[in-house]
Amino acid sequence: MEQHQQVWQPPLRVIDALMGTGKSVWLAKYIIEAIHKSNERFVIVLPRITELERYESLLAEVSGLVSLSEAGNKKGRFSDALSDAQVILITHALFEEHLALDTFDICREGEWSLAIDEVPSIFEPIKTVTGTDIDGLISKDVLKKEMVTDEVGTCQ
Repeated sequence: MEQHQQVWQPPLRVIDALMGTGKSVWLAKYIIEAIHKSNERFVIVLPRITELERYESLLAEVSGLVSLSEAGNKKGRFSDALSDAQVILITHALFEEHLALDTFDICREGEWSLAIDEVPSIFEPIKTVTGTDIDGLISKDVLKKEMVTDEVGTCQ
């Protein structure tokens, strides 16, 4: 009898909407709520330093917030933050330096939840995603499209 190794399927939620519709505010509220409910920890990967600074304001009430927007040994500070921070804000460029299986092992083991803003740009440059691409992913149950509404708010 052939044994199949079970492949880890991460819980995945894609929040996709037009710029300015409240995705970042929704995520910040979601994170604050999750921290209060279950002491969950988050790594938030953002495209630019200015976005890190914006999230610093949105998450100002989080006591264990580490933002790697300041000068210094960011690589070492990221490793240190993995052991004791509640929320880590990091840029795509710096996070890419940490892309290794053990980086994702910490997420798989439930120690961290990973939120990546502008996901395609961190893994592979994509010029365009068509409606056909999205429909194909939906038909294969890889992607599910729905309005996100819960106790922390709505993102359209």
